[in-house]
Amino acid sequence: MALTVRSGIGRAWRYTPLALAAVLAVAPSGVAAAKAKAKPKVTGAVYTETNSTKKNEVVAFAQYSDGSLKQAQKIATGGKGGNQAQPETGPCLPPPAGQGNCPNLDTQGEVETGAGGKLLFVVNAGSNSVTSFQVTKAGLVRADVAKSGGVFPLSLTTHGHLLYVLNTNSMNIQGFKFNAAGKLTPINGSNQTLAQNAFPGLSRQVAFDNSGKWLVVSKFGNPFAPGGPDPKNSMDTFKVGANGAAGAPITSNATVPLPFSINFDRADRLILTEVGNPTATGFVDTFRLLPNGHLTPIQSAPTNSGGNAPCWGVITRKGFLYVTNADALGPNGATVAIFKLKNGHLTFKGTTPQIHETLKTDEVLSRDQKYLYVLAPTSNRQAGGSHIDEYKILPNGGLKLIGQSPKTLAKSVNGLAAN
Repeated sequence: MALTVRSGIGRAWRYTPLALAAVLAVAPSGVAAAKAKAKPKVTGAVYTETNSTKKNEVVAFAQYSDGSLKQAQKIATGGKGGNQAQPETGPCLPPPAGQGNCPNLDTQGEVETGAGGKLLFVVNAGSNSVTSFQVTKAGLVRADVAKSGGVFPLSLTTHGHLLYVLNTNSMNIQGFKFNAAGKLTPINGSNQTLAQNAFPGLSRQVAFDNSGKWLVVSKFGNPFAPGGPDPKNSMDTFKVGANGAAGAPITSNATVPLPFSINFDRADRLILTEVGNPTATGFVDTFRLLPNGHLTPIQSAPTNSGGNAPCWGVITRKGFLYVTNADALGPNGATVAIFKLKNGHLTFKGTTPQIHETLKTDEVLSRDQKYLYVLAPTSNRQAGGSHIDEYKILPNGGLKLIGQSPKTLAKSVNGLAAN
């Protein structure tokens, strides 16, 4: 009996049993040998932005099946990045005059995907604008540049065909609708000012909940309060109407001062990182978003993050939470804290080993959630270029460092998104 094999380009080759045996005789023996020669395939993409104050650019990486990244494109946003003092680290001066955490935007959501990964959005903090890109087979194509509706935009969030941006210096949010081509249209009535206890430059992130009916903004709180920043009224929620316009802010209290990143689990519970005292160990807490828009603690006792300045966070579908201990000021080194999340409660599982980095910031999961990517900007705290750490996610939720992108990224690099 003859065996017909069809090649990848459509031609059919006909093998007799004798011919097939001859082919197998010279082929590598065993499945392991075949796998050893198989080259990793491109399975997704990872994006970041340079945040250059002269010309902001998006840097796109091809993500391979073995978790490695390879730079594939750099494209101008049509805007400029931003550089200003950060509230927990002081002015943008080289150490020891400043703490050296500039010019990072110090937020989550600078770069976001939308429309099922077919669009990419980035902030241009220095030119008060937002840029959209189409994601095509040939790479990113710039689609639109729109004014952000305020001053110093630093965080974005999308849901459906809605996009909201947080303008930290003007203390407001602005909503847009976007179409399949990436055209951005401001939503009438969506520009809302943050509530009391908001100060210029101190709001951190804006994020949709899973339903798209609520927006949440984290704020660092009153820096002039006796004893330091106050967690009171440091969370704002906004109800989103049928036309996409956000309503007036509703305030809630964080558990400790300096609430930073916002994530929602599959049951729409809010997981919040809280820097607390930047020179001491920080915390992670969980909250329930009530029908009236208020946030109430679930795990009211702060969960120790095992490091300093816990900021950026992501949650996997299996319920693992990864938080970067940025270590902007602390002695513990930059690490990733690992938690197991169940029914709104967190169990601390440990941290990754230190790898001699002075700063870890943004995180993103690969599309298949087999890998975690963590941005390691050098900023002005150390010599050399920035890079991305590549971690494999183990079955028990642990993280194994498998590589790093070349240390050629700009010192000012910000944000991570993937599709």
